[in-house]
Amino acid sequence: MLGLSAASGVAWAGTAWQSFAGALPRFQQAAIISHDVNQNNSYAQAKLSNVGGDYKLNMNVYDATNNKQVSATYEGADDGTLANFNLDSSSLGHTVNLVAWTANWTVVQVEYSGQFRADS
Repeated sequence: MLGLSAASGVAWAGTAWQSFAGALPRFQQAAIISHDVNQNNSYAQAKLSNVGGDYKLNMNVYDATNNKQVSATYEGADDGTLANFNLDSSSLGHTVNLVAWTANWTVVQVEYSGQFRADS
């Protein structure tokens, strides 16, 4: 049994999922929806559970220390999306923010929920 515990500990590399939920601002304004620490410079993941209505989100990752985008933009995320982000090496050891905005211009706030982790 001890061997199984050690093996399962190795299988779960990276940081734990950080849950998030809220509403994005109107007019395609970007907002920080989650954050985590980039501890091993692998890549980040965002798993969306729900995006309100028929809306879709665009997302990317920013280094909170340098206020610099450190990933490509994932476009058109909706319910059930698992978005993978390759992170720039400059973000190693820094807090990174998951930033999102609606894919289409809207005059309503769009609700969302999901999870984020910087090392996976």
